[in-house]
Amino acid sequence: MGKKDENYWKDRATEREEYWYKQSRDRIEKDLARQYRQSAQKIQDDIAALYGRFAKENGLSLKEATALLKGNEFKEWRYTLEEYNHLAQNNNAILKELNTLAMRSRISRLDKLYSQTLMELYKLGEYVEKDMRNFLSDAYRDNYYKGLFEIGKTAGIHGTISAVDNKRLEDVLRTPWSGKNYSARIWDNQKKLAETIKQTVFDSVHRGVSVPKLSKMVQDRMGVGKYEATRLVRTELNYVHNQANLDSIKDSGMEFYKFVATLDSRTSQKCRSHDGSIVPVEEASPGDNLPPLHPHCRSTIIGSLGVGKGGQSGKRIAKGNDGKTLYIPQQMAYKDYKAVYIDKTKPLATWAKEAGISGTLAKYTPKPSIQGGDSSGIIEPKEHSKAFDELKQALATNKVKELPVEELPNQLTSNEIIERLAGGDKTKGSCSSLAFAYIGNRHKLDVLDFRGGNSQDTFSYMMNIRRVANLPGVKAEFFSVKREAGDVAKYLLSDAIRYDKEYYLATGKHAAIIRKTEDGLEYLELQSGISNGWKPFQTPFRTVTQTLQKRFGCRKTVDKSRYSGIVRERDVIIMEVDSFADNEEFKEILGYINTAKEKQRKGSGGFEK
Repeated sequence: MGKKDENYWKDRATEREEYWYKQSRDRIEKDLARQYRQSAQKIQDDIAALYGRFAKENGLSLKEATALLKGNEFKEWRYTLEEYNHLAQNNNAILKELNTLAMRSRISRLDKLYSQTLMELYKLGEYVEKDMRNFLSDAYRDNYYKGLFEIGKTAGIHGTISAVDNKRLEDVLRTPWSGKNYSARIWDNQKKLAETIKQTVFDSVHRGVSVPKLSKMVQDRMGVGKYEATRLVRTELNYVHNQANLDSIKDSGMEFYKFVATLDSRTSQKCRSHDGSIVPVEEASPGDNLPPLHPHCRSTIIGSLGVGKGGQSGKRIAKGNDGKTLYIPQQMAYKDYKAVYIDKTKPLATWAKEAGISGTLAKYTPKPSIQGGDSSGIIEPKEHSKAFDELKQALATNKVKELPVEELPNQLTSNEIIERLAGGDKTKGSCSSLAFAYIGNRHKLDVLDFRGGNSQDTFSYMMNIRRVANLPGVKAEFFSVKREAGDVAKYLLSDAIRYDKEYYLATGKHAAIIRKTEDGLEYLELQSGISNGWKPFQTPFRTVTQTLQKRFGCRKTVDKSRYSGIVRERDVIIMEVDSFADNEEFKEILGYINTAKEKQRKGSGGFEK
């Protein structure tokens, strides 16, 4: 065995990983997307059937939706559950829920719809589980045998080789390496999705939401479910890939493995800290020192000759500041790669001297920074937040295209931002996305709006506004009120809203930037075809409460159901504008609002909405 062996193994491991990730995208992820679309359509059809049979002109009433099934309708429903009854003993959350419903003697139409959703999601879960099992099994076999082949090709095999049989595969796939195995996580996701859809339908019936709008909401939630399934596939694929690598390393007779992180701006803190570490194979622990260390992990392992042996020459692939491929010395760890090639705070020669490296370094020398450029302001790589991932999934589901946001050459004043953003709104109502565009401009980001369409719809949903508020670093308040206009007015007039600070406010049917000055509360009008800018809450509607009623569409009275007597509370979200500073996730999200100047739908004939 020579010092080139580890470099060879690393290159082959990287090639196998890239091959199987391509297989994941081209094979199972496309298949799952198709299955989730079909299931979403089936659930939407069931909803449409319920509305079509019992809805009146003003929508489906709570009374009709909660009416009990009787006679043949009840018998037919019980019959549809028979094929699931014999499966009830399985440890499956969906089946348990179906069994609970089947044991009830009184079932409402909404319960029936929920059971139909459960049945569809059970079929979908079975498909996902079977598809993932076959895919992960193929990936394990391929990586195990090829790993052995590559080690044997250069170092020889010094252990006992056994075939990959069903027992070995079962042991790998059933291991709860992250607390639960892939199968348990599939059914957890399905149960969570079923509960989310159930709540969405129930809330929509309460509010009198139309079939098209409810169908779109269900489609959005199914899109999140598909994203969760895709993330699970990729994470479990990384687990199987590295478990196969570990088993091939063990079976070849080697005693150590080396952790190899992918070097680019997206490398996580966890993987950076492990990059280049050498671990005894007997101490391998998935999620701790063996990839994956987190969802969407891209790290891998290779066989190692041990600490201080082998792998001390050669090169490895990384990404430069511009995202282009470059080659760095094989033994360079992430922190040194970042200092030399990204931040450029340490010359390559200095690193080489510290590492005790001699010989020519010309082929590894990084290119000099662009004259006048600042190479020290690189944001620390980090994993994306859950809120960001959910927003991106919602945008993908709604087929919203991105127009990347760049920095403005100069910081604009509030009046300058209003001048470039505002105008008569000719969309269906871009208040929320306009407010986010204003926040971007306040932080020196060149973003315009009035795109309308799916972009406007996505950023108008309270669920997605909440996701923006949950982005890292954003200071936000979430609360619910009964007397919408009056209770929100009390909050805005309280000490919770500080003087000379700007806030994003979403309440009633409107969203806008607000602030408190010595002259009182003001809201920012950006949609008028006549007069835009900061407007006092006291005019033209005299009081804060009346402005919330007239401009924000807040209810004056308590929203109480005629049928159940339940008082429905209304959600309110407030975000501090300053807290969005230097938020890279928010900047990327703004790209789905950003609109080319010539495509803005504003001007003559537009008005406040």
